[in-house]
Amino acid sequence: MPFIPTLEEDGDFRHHTVKSTSVTLPFHREFTDMSTDERLRCCAEHCVICYINRRCMTNTSLRERFGLDNSYVHVISQLIHLAVKEQRIKPLSAETRRTRSYIPFWSDADVLSKHPV
Repeated sequence: MPFIPTLEEDGDFRHHTVKSTSVTLPFHREFTDMSTDERLRCCAEHCVICYINRRCMTNTSLRERFGLDNSYVHVISQLIHLAVKEQRIKPLSAETRRTRSYIPFWSDADVLSKHPV
């Protein structure tokens, strides 16, 4: 017999006897409408996505993710600096800031070199 959700008294239609994972996806927001915390979360998540794809996050890749043009280079640099300061991401190496690449704070830089795309 298929499961048919019913509306509980509290307005919750989830089936409480089935163990599952719930995911809440935020709706699209423009960069200028995001709070600093939302921007930091997006920065860290983008860094993880890059790492999973065996790439590093850069200022350019983050601007592309947000759909921003070159006039936002300084704003994205400040966001990246804050994300590093809060230990959400870390520099891949001691390159100059202009060409620096970033990986998630928990990641191993050797993984990128051992398993290139």
